[in-house]
Amino acid sequence: MIAGFFRLKDRRSRRPGFAVDPWPVHLWKRAQEVLRFARSWVGLLKEMEEIWLATRPRSEREKQVVREIERLRGIQKLVAESAYDLIIYNVENIWQRDTYMREIPRRERTDGVIIISLSPRNEDIPYLVHADVPIVLVDANHPSLDQLNRVIIDDVRGGCQATQHLIDLGHRRIGLISDYLEEPLNFTSSRDRYHGYCQSLQAFGIPYIPEYHIQGEHGRTQACRMAIELLSLPQPPTAIFATSDTQAMGVLQAARELGLRVPDDLSVIGYDDIEVAEYLGLSTVRQLLLKTGQRGVELLLEILQQPQMHPVCEVMPTELVVRGTTAPPKMPNNFEIGR
Repeated sequence: MIAGFFRLKDRRSRRPGFAVDPWPVHLWKRAQEVLRFARSWVGLLKEMEEIWLATRPRSEREKQVVREIERLRGIQKLVAESAYDLIIYNVENIWQRDTYMREIPRRERTDGVIIISLSPRNEDIPYLVHADVPIVLVDANHPSLDQLNRVIIDDVRGGCQATQHLIDLGHRRIGLISDYLEEPLNFTSSRDRYHGYCQSLQAFGIPYIPEYHIQGEHGRTQACRMAIELLSLPQPPTAIFATSDTQAMGVLQAARELGLRVPDDLSVIGYDDIEVAEYLGLSTVRQLLLKTGQRGVELLLEILQQPQMHPVCEVMPTELVVRGTTAPPKMPNNFEIGR
C-alpha cells in the first residue's frame, strides 16, 4: 500500500480527477473502494466471533489489508490535523507495484509518499533514492536503504518471542504456519518471523523439522487446512506459531474440527494483536500498528519542514501478549533442551 500526501491548497490542481490523464481517476476510485473496505473491517473486528468467521474478504490481497487497518487509522488521524491531504493507492499485482513505485513519487503528483509493507527490490532503489519528493517506508526494508527514512518492525525478534514463549512452556514440537516466504510483491514480515522461529529453535538445541513448517496463501481458511495437515502428522506438534492472528484463527478452527482442546491439547500463538485477538483470548505478539502509522506521518512531516534532514531508521518494539491459548504440553516431548 502506498500513501501520497499533498497540500490542501493544491487539492484542485493535484487531486486525481482534475488531471488530463484518465489513469489517476481510476486510482482515486480504487482508493475509495479500499477505504470503504477498510472501514467495514474496522467495524467487523468489533463484532462477535461468529460474524468474523462467517465473513470473507473479497480477495487474497485484501486479506493482507486487515493488518494495515490500524496503520491507516494512525496515518489518517495525523493527516487530518495537518495541512496535507491523503490519497491511498492499494497494490494488488506486480504491474501496479512497478507503476506506483516509479510514478507516484513525483512532484507533480504528490508532496510526499509513505510506502507501507512493500519492501523495494534492487531495481526499485534508484527510483526511490533519487525521487524528487520525500519518502518514508513503514514496515518495509532493504539492505541498501540507508538513504531513505524508515519505520520498521523487528519481526525477527517478534518471531523469537513467540517461539521462545512456547519453549519456555515446555514445548519442543513446535509447528509454524506462514505466508509464502518468497512471493512476487516481496512482503518480508513472514520471512523475518520465520527466521526468528529458526533462531529460537537453534538457541535451545531443538532440531528444525521441515515438515513442521507449512507455508501458503494468507487467510483463515488456508491456515485451517495447513493446520489440519500439521496435526495429522504421525507425531504432530504440541504447539503452533501462526505468523498472523488471522492465520491463528484458522488454527483454532482446525483444532475445533479435530476435537482438540486449546490450550489443553494444543497451544496456539499468533502475531499482530488485531482487535479480535483479545476477544478470542489469543496469545500473540503485539506490534504497534497504530503507532507505526502515526510515526511514519510524523517523520514525513518533519522531512517536509526540514528537507535536508539526515535519513533515520526507527525500529519499533514488539511485545509478547500471553492470553488463554498457550499452556504447557500435556504429554512429555521427545526433544531435550541442548542449551
